[in-house]
Formats: sequence, C-alpha cells, structure tokens
Amino acid sequence: MSTRVELPALLTPGDAVMLRNSLLAALATSGRIEVDASAVQHLSVQGVQVLLSFVASATATAHPWVLKAPSEDLVAQLESYGLFPQLMTWPVEV
Repeated sequence: MSTRVELPALLTPGDAVMLRNSLLAALATSGRIEVDASAVQHLSVQGVQVLLSFVASATATAHPWVLKAPSEDLVAQLESYGLFPQLMTWPVEV
C-alpha cells in the first residue's frame, strides 16, 4: 500500500511546516510514498528545503518513494535553484 502526499499549487513559507509534517508522517509508514507534484505552480525556498530534507531522509532509510507528475513550474524552479541535476537522480513517474 502506498501513501500519497500532494504538494499544493502554491507552496508558501507557511505551508512548509504542514508539508514537513505530512512527509514525516508518510516516512513513518511502511509503504511507498507518492509525492504528487502535478499541481505545483510556486515552490518557496522553505518548500525546497523541506522537499530536499524528505529526499535525504527517504534515501538514508531506504524508504521507497516517487515524485509523481512533477509540473513544469516545479522543474523550472528547481532548475533556477541549481537543483536540476539532483532532480534527475530522483525516482520520477510522469
């Protein structure tokens, strides 16, 4: 069974805490985590930090996860932060 975490369209600094809590709860499960990024239009720096922290935690614990349908806006914003090469190492399902 998988756990789905949906990233909001506008991930503001205030939303980062809620996202962090959702991702931590998902990491406490045993199934695959699906991070749905299809609706993302804006990702704050804090949101990027939370996402990167999640990826590091999932990788360190070998917890299966996938970034589902990343929006063009998400990809562009990660690229603008110089994180496109890192994105290319993540498990992605279009």
